[in-house]
Amino acid sequence: GGGGVGLQVEGGSYVLRVPAKAGNCTLTVSVTDAGGVAVAWPERRSFRVVDEQRECPAGSGVACLHGSCQETEDGLTGVCVCDPGYHGRRCAAKEAEGEGEVGLDAKYLSLVKNALLDTLYAKDRPGETAVVARSMVGRKGLDDLEQMVRDVIQRDVPGDLMETGVWQGGSCILMKAVLHAAGDKEKKVWVVDSFEGCPKPNEGEFPQDAGDRHHTFTNLMVPLAKVQSNFEDFGLLDERVEFVRGWFEDSMQSERVQSVDALALLRLDGDLYQSTYEVLRGVYFKVSVGGLVVVDDWRLDGMQARSAVIDFHRECRLSEKIHVGSDGLAWWRKESVGECG
Repeated sequence: GGGGVGLQVEGGSYVLRVPAKAGNCTLTVSVTDAGGVAVAWPERRSFRVVDEQRECPAGSGVACLHGSCQETEDGLTGVCVCDPGYHGRRCAAKEAEGEGEVGLDAKYLSLVKNALLDTLYAKDRPGETAVVARSMVGRKGLDDLEQMVRDVIQRDVPGDLMETGVWQGGSCILMKAVLHAAGDKEKKVWVVDSFEGCPKPNEGEFPQDAGDRHHTFTNLMVPLAKVQSNFEDFGLLDERVEFVRGWFEDSMQSERVQSVDALALLRLDGDLYQSTYEVLRGVYFKVSVGGLVVVDDWRLDGMQARSAVIDFHRECRLSEKIHVGSDGLAWWRKESVGECG
């Protein structure tokens, strides 16, 4: 924009809403006292404004529930481009899963998701506050992940599945369960994490992470043995599950990770700008054409992951459209080999 917005606040807090068009945006915030003297250093952030209006086209009353709108140039008509696994005018329905063996697979995967989210017996423990879930993604996130794994299998996209930043391993467990249900005996699941929580911000090299406190959250520090035990609980720990331990600045360049031939699906959940950027720089070139890239932390408060993805897209001149779901997860399908692979 070309101007500023002034606001007087005396005590307490205030939320200032500034309208902005969808696209790349830079916001600078400075705080002064009544005399105009700065009381905090100006903070400047670059981010992408996502259009939350999901009607297709705008004003039509037809919403793309699980997809994005592709409008004509005049904006008068449009169609919903559905996320993997959904179809119909509004992208509301999942693809038919059939009967018999496929129907049993659907029930099995539903049971896995309920167990990962701790919704099976939570009602029997009123008042209990201990966290026993194995995933923080939510049901929609797990449903979408199932459909994405099914999608790359059905389209025969070459490569393995990898998640970077796994917490309790829930998303990886589901990916392995989908492979099991689909009868896939080729793809591996790569479980990549420090298994010590998040790194301290490297403010010198990655100022976008300045002040981040994720490294102080002890609940994110889940040991490798615990994640392996979670896989065992679901009967899914075998030779096609690979664990890689270490900070991403080291593990992404390690011989084990670089030995991966190709990736059909890459899921990033590293919270920080540094963690997101290092993964994209380290292994994006291994994502097969037609493969899917999923970013878990697109709408996290600090927006570091979002900023890292946008910077990577710009630096590598990627033309793929980033789709953002109602639950804040973002994804895109790799359409071609670009400057960064």
